[in-house]
Amino acid sequence: MPRLVADRIAASGKIGTVYVFNYEPIIYYLADAPPPTRYVLLPADITARELTADVRRIMSLRPSYIVITDSPVFFIAPEVKEIVEGELPKIYVLDSEFIDSVTAEHVRLYRYRVTHRGTS
Repeated sequence: MPRLVADRIAASGKIGTVYVFNYEPIIYYLADAPPPTRYVLLPADITARELTADVRRIMSLRPSYIVITDSPVFFIAPEVKEIVEGELPKIYVLDSEFIDSVTAEHVRLYRYRVTHRGTS
């Protein structure tokens, strides 16, 4: 499924910043998109404070795409998850959903909502 997600991002023509929040980081490679963080895989010694600061920084970049799954690759603390999920309804639209028919894994791709003259 990472290939499908990456292909959808690459098909957009203008990739911009991609943030794979809690899914397979191979998407960065497959979509030819550099990660906006050095914490592609969470190291065991990262503190909650460091992770929170990094996620806030990434979200301030207004990534073009955010990838989220219901079956995270690694544990994300609820307060960190709230940072991302709090921004989604404000400035992102659901671009695509991918559901694996075998594992029932559910992945959502959100796209930054571009507004022009007060419209979305």
